[in-house]
Amino acid sequence: MEQQSDDLNTKVYDIYSKSKPIHKEENLTIVRYDLITKKMLDTMDKRNALVIVSVSPMEVHGSFLPLGSDFIEALMMNELIKEILKERKKDKQFTIIEIPPLPIGTGTLRGVKGTIHFPHSTFRNTVKEYLDGIVNAGFTKIMITSVHHGLIHALALEEAAMKVMKKHAKSGVRIVSPLNWIVKKIYVDNPKKTWKSVVEEIGQTPLSEDEYTALFQDHHSSIMEIAFVKNINPKLVDPEYKNCEPHVEGNVHGIKSLISKKWSNLGGPKAYSYNGHPAKADSRNWFVLYEKLIKDVGEEFIDALFVKDNEEFEKYTKSFMWPIFFLKTNYKWRFLATLIICLAVLFYLPLFPLTLIPIIIFVIYLVIRLGIVVKKLKQD
Repeated sequence: MEQQSDDLNTKVYDIYSKSKPIHKEENLTIVRYDLITKKMLDTMDKRNALVIVSVSPMEVHGSFLPLGSDFIEALMMNELIKEILKERKKDKQFTIIEIPPLPIGTGTLRGVKGTIHFPHSTFRNTVKEYLDGIVNAGFTKIMITSVHHGLIHALALEEAAMKVMKKHAKSGVRIVSPLNWIVKKIYVDNPKKTWKSVVEEIGQTPLSEDEYTALFQDHHSSIMEIAFVKNINPKLVDPEYKNCEPHVEGNVHGIKSLISKKWSNLGGPKAYSYNGHPAKADSRNWFVLYEKLIKDVGEEFIDALFVKDNEEFEKYTKSFMWPIFFLKTNYKWRFLATLIICLAVLFYLPLFPLTLIPIIIFVIYLVIRLGIVVKKLKQD
């Protein structure tokens, strides 16, 4: 990549030297948590404030996007949330608390040098402690933004949120992480109909079959992320993506990457480190399409935090992936408990077929092997 010109270079601490602790933007009062004093915190209406905290890792994104792409994009999500409030909730006043983001994640391309990976439970516990500290400061409405959709990353965010809400149930704490709902809207709930509708609403030409294919195979460092980073700063994107051949690995890769670090690299020896059709990123203005879909989901979650009753709010705490127990941090114990119960019932039956004993022994062996693999996974 070419050397960036000096006019774009800034000091890391410019985010402090050029910022105010509190400022106004239309109907929003923006509070920088890291810049306010204890006196400011004590006099603030914390129960009605919206805390936004970004959680996304440093991860390799091909050879054409920054290592911090997920992190940068999550900060962009924070701006989209503020835009929703200014555009769609302009008749109301909001206080936004911008908490320093966490540059961490799990379910990453941990097999590629450059990625900073956190083990599953470590990640969940770190996020949980961070959220707990925010709640202990007196805040009760928190939105977690993230763009990294590792198989276990999104669920770990939900797990951390659930644990903190359970701990502070008497305080009426509400914490949401819309990541899985955004994925559901874009890729799961009749996606062709969804994209056809948003393309018509924005006024673009209909998507071609090639674009639909590229869109639904966009798993990592491809159309969406190139569009996001280019929207933030096009000079951060190396134009070599224009000549990248399609490289697609499906859900099998996701499962394999959970089992072994050496399989978590996207592309084996070639190590593409992208999963999709990067060259399709310039076929149209993809950003405005994603922006519309994300804002629609974001508005729902803002209403969940501020408007909906407790029963309705519960629907926004556990995503469609929540029942997939083996993607959670405590899946081993759920699996073992279910196995033990089933075995106990079988052995209790008077006509228990003895021929099943070898099968049961084999299953127990597999469980033990699974435990060894998980232990090694955590050590990696």
